Amino acid sequence: MQYDGLQMAQKPAKRHVLANARIEIGLSQGDLANLLGYSTATVQRIEQGTLALSEELALKVQEALDISATWLLANDPASPPITPGFGLWNRFNYELARASQPEFEPVDISLRDKLERENEVKKEELSEDIAAREIYAKYRAMMKSARGSPKRTILRFRVAKAFAELEKDFPPDKESFEELSRLGYEKALAEYEPHAIGLGHIARRKPSKPKK
Repeated sequence: MQYDGLQMAQKPAKRHVLANARIEIGLSQGDLANLLGYSTATVQRIEQGTLALSEELALKVQEALDISATWLLANDPASPPITPGFGLWNRFNYELARASQPEFEPVDISLRDKLERENEVKKEELSEDIAAREIYAKYRAMMKSARGSPKRTILRFRVAKAFAELEKDFPPDKESFEELSRLGYEKALAEYEPHAIGLGHIARRKPSKPKK
């Protein structure tokens, strides 16, 4: 279905397409309400079809989720969701839109001028490194908090499971994975005495390879 500009909102359906979009990206009604700056009750009523979606709110949803306001106002469940540029929409559009917001900027603003003088490859490498260190720091802190508890094993299982799911959509670069795994083992063995904490068997183990 082609859309040329914003249309008048149709009579609310039993369940608004906004609910389908929200569920697709894994947000609760409260999460979406906070993101838009509206009450949870407003989101609930729109999704239930007891309150018509206004053009103003549709535009806010478009900005937040990168989903077409025109598609939202048309409220046609038979029509697949689209972006403002009329391409097919899915959760990746939302994730990219959120990651592009200022609060998700992984680089300190004091480094911005310096980074702008560097090439794009170096910028991406720095961004990746900072994000990886933040994830690593949080994981280590969670592991430390769970020491001596069965939760530690559960945490490792859940993290491994989550990464296995992510690899389906974001397969890791094999060469980079093997190199970083090797460096990680070497650093760990250099910082801890193998005979003191029983890491001798790790020194003989090769890093596991990512699933194809």
